[in-house]
Amino acid sequence: MEKKPMFYGGKVGPWIPVLLMLAGMLASTIIGGGGLNRLTGISFFAISVGFLLCKDKKQFGKITLKGLQNPMLGTILMAYLMAGMLAQLLRQSGLITALIWGISKLGMNAGWIPLIGFIACLLISTSCGTSTGSVPAAGLQPEHRHGAHVRRDHLRRDLRR
Repeated sequence: MEKKPMFYGGKVGPWIPVLLMLAGMLASTIIGGGGLNRLTGISFFAISVGFLLCKDKKQFGKITLKGLQNPMLGTILMAYLMAGMLAQLLRQSGLITALIWGISKLGMNAGWIPLIGFIACLLISTSCGTSTGSVPAAGLQPEHRHGAHVRRDHLRRDLRR
């Protein structure tokens, strides 16, 4: 049985990298950034801090490599990357513009757009196995991501394009 790694900082030591990673992701979200590059940088920084805080560096390396070889990690990373590709593909194809055009041609009220957008996000999330790609795929602007807020002037502007 492997012995537990010892960290500088006592019982709080192993939690410092985790807390730094969570704080970095929270700050990244608040700032408005994000994406794979920023997530990778924050994760690398947290792992580096964990390495510096660990007393037995060789054991930390073995544990880290063992964690990276976990098949579930590969599955999660692949789902994340595929959801991003699907989101970009759907955004470039003009999914929401087509939905708005279809709703306008059917003579439906603009109030249906959030529901239909939600259903589209639901289907994308179900097919990807993750919700990461659904919001960008729906083409929602940052000011609209916190609720189904659609105004008629936005719709008219989008329909004219």
